[in-house]
Amino acid sequence: MNTKEQNKKKKGFTLIELIIVIAIIAILAAIAIPNFLGIQRKSKIKADIASAKTIYDATSAAIAEGAINPEELKTVSGTNEKVGESTVELNPESKASDGPGKAIEDRLQTIPTGRYTPGNFIVTIKQESDSIKPTITVSIKPKDAQQDTANIEVYPNGTGKYSINSLDGSAN
Repeated sequence: MNTKEQNKKKKGFTLIELIIVIAIIAILAAIAIPNFLGIQRKSKIKADIASAKTIYDATSAAIAEGAINPEELKTVSGTNEKVGESTVELNPESKASDGPGKAIEDRLQTIPTGRYTPGNFIVTIKQESDSIKPTITVSIKPKDAQQDTANIEVYPNGTGKYSINSLDGSAN
């Protein structure tokens, strides 16, 4: 009769069992959290690349439709004077009123900003005198960068974290 009463009282977990379960959960969390942060970083990089490609496509469409005339960007004939480059900063807080900036913004639903590298996107259109097709590059101007800091090219030839060859995001 005494053993029946003892068996009824043994309902629950011992302290050792609870500590082991907590230790297993802590080990799983220690493994999962860094992986989650890596996935989050990669998704922000891929979002920036996707935004840059959208801007690139909008710029190409503006050129194809004649809203941006690359012939106006060519080098002055007979001189070495380069007028063959136009740089546009896409700023969601202040929209462009005319020129290439307005032509690009008109073809975008929203003006994106950098997710991995906070800042505004920069579009550079270059037209060489001997080239038929202009060169378009999309970069990010880091938000807190100094004046002389270079922009980070994102598309089509990304640099550093935005390099297509560094899909793991480990490039500098």
